[in-house]
Amino acid sequence: MIAAEEPDVYILGGTGEDAIAVTSGKNVLSSQGALTWFVGGSGTDTFYVDAKKAELAWFSILNFHAGDDVTLWGFVPGSSSYSWAPSSGVAGYKGLTLESLSSSGVPAYITFPGVACSDISRIGTAAGSIGCQNYLLIHQF
Repeated sequence: MIAAEEPDVYILGGTGEDAIAVTSGKNVLSSQGALTWFVGGSGTDTFYVDAKKAELAWFSILNFHAGDDVTLWGFVPGSSSYSWAPSSGVAGYKGLTLESLSSSGVPAYITFPGVACSDISRIGTAAGSIGCQNYLLIHQF
């Protein structure tokens, strides 16, 4: 587990299974691993998750609230797709889950424990690219 006790931090997780947590402030949490648990703080947090690998990727983001953003790298506008599932995840941490499928058929999931289908009107998405990097942005209003 990687945890910050100070606000306003940037944390880059590893390439394996990670758990990354912050408490407050404006934070950036990023993981290159395919299985990562994030715990956001009371401030606004930005999460970066990487689904460009040729394997299943599943991320859980606890405490996702207004002002927070998630960038899913590897989502290709026009050839990748996504949908929402109402209650996926592990027991005790189920929630609204974005199910993404890359153009090559590799799945990526982002579960927001405690977030329900009724909250979907407060979540926006936008696909895009920066240089050669494609992404899907998920924002909570």
